[in-house]
Amino acid sequence: MANIKIKKPWELAESQATHERAFWSRRKFLQSMGMGGMALGSGMTSGAVLIPGRQHPTQGVVSTITPPDSLASHHNFVEFSQWSGEIPRLAQSLDTQSWPITIDGLVERPITLEAAELSRLMQREQRTCRFRCIEGWAMVVPWSGFPLNKLIALVQPQSQARYIRFDSFYEPQLAPAQQLNDWHVWPYTEVLSMSEAMHDLTFMATGAYGKDLPKEQGAPLRLVVPWKYAIKSIKSVTRIQFTDQRPKTFWEIAQPGQCNFNCNVGQDYPNSPIAQDREILLGTENWQPTQLYNGYGEEVASLYV
Repeated sequence: MANIKIKKPWELAESQATHERAFWSRRKFLQSMGMGGMALGSGMTSGAVLIPGRQHPTQGVVSTITPPDSLASHHNFVEFSQWSGEIPRLAQSLDTQSWPITIDGLVERPITLEAAELSRLMQREQRTCRFRCIEGWAMVVPWSGFPLNKLIALVQPQSQARYIRFDSFYEPQLAPAQQLNDWHVWPYTEVLSMSEAMHDLTFMATGAYGKDLPKEQGAPLRLVVPWKYAIKSIKSVTRIQFTDQRPKTFWEIAQPGQCNFNCNVGQDYPNSPIAQDREILLGTENWQPTQLYNGYGEEVASLYV
């Protein structure tokens, strides 16, 4: 008998997805809007440093990074560089064909598996959902991958596990920025509460638009949490650790006060360097009011009562 997929109430139609060209070339689009590489995070990023610069359409001074001629190649991946034009080239040094991922900590069945093996074990699916950056732009992305709660069920967390820490890679011989001894605290880390991690919306992405993630976009495995700002969506995960204490995240340490632990999308984000009351849908010129929890309030608001 054929499998029948029951549509989730939060699922968006693939026809609503942002045009694929805007997804892969969003830095070019942002430059055309005068938005540059503006804040501490960008949609498919691990973040960027706040630097005074051009005016944002919705609020005062923001950061800017002067781009190279090839704007379509713009990405942020702070492990490699704060100059986004360099990143697609530098990221090719990662060997994503051999990428062991360790899942351990307070679990009954700790495992280490190659990313490709883990992806096959979890059985990839596609889902289309909203994605929102603290820079003020938004999009709808058809991701491929698997729900995080399937992985959690596989390793059987112990009762005292309350948080999950995600680590990206640490290879300073390959990633130039990891050789710097400044505000960075490596590796890049993110943390979810168990209730956030278990929610059906929380996703481990291996691809987008029917393609595998390229290295500069977080291959081979990245976290996607649709109701949170994209800086929570850590790239190139190497370790997933269950713990009873809440570790600090990368941006909590790097820029205290600008990014709180939750990083939930909302209009009232007083310490953000950029106003969060409006957003622009990539691929359009449409500015619209920011939706609380990125439009997923009905599904996730109860997590924060």
